[in-house]
Amino acid sequence: MPTDRSEIGVFDIRTAEAFFTSAVNAYKRYHSADENRKSTQDILYVVMVLAHLREWIAPGENFGKGAIAKNAAHQFGIDLFNECPAFVDLLGLCNGTKHTKPPPTEVGGSLNIDDWLSVDDVHDFDNGPATFHVLYSERGKGKITVGFDVCDLIEDVIKRYDTWFGRDSLND
Repeated sequence: MPTDRSEIGVFDIRTAEAFFTSAVNAYKRYHSADENRKSTQDILYVVMVLAHLREWIAPGENFGKGAIAKNAAHQFGIDLFNECPAFVDLLGLCNGTKHTKPPPTEVGGSLNIDDWLSVDDVHDFDNGPATFHVLYSERGKGKITVGFDVCDLIEDVIKRYDTWFGRDSLND
């Protein structure tokens, strides 16, 4: 069992807050990394955790349309879906990726080839290694497709979970 709780192993996680902390740590690692060291695996892990964390907060509950909250944890999960468009976008990205039907995205980078850490990690030589991810989502009454930086969506959802856990994770 690790002694440094900031680097808790995935299979050592026993609580919703520890799961959340693991995602915040991965996001901070991704966000603070040099452009040539950003890890798509980190950002994918963060998206997967944030999309499923409400199921740790209120296990076994239904969050779909018409769900009636049984307690505060269940209400939080319902509100997350109904009131946080960034969560809905991340959930769609997560589930689409999991089921090989991801929503429209764009991956890009701005590094010179000399700065690439590994040519093997590059999927598109026009873009270079992935240093940013954009998710296209329909918003508003006219369902206008808008591009959102996935990091902005992640930060919105982290802030929402912070209200549940009574934290300010992005500024800790």
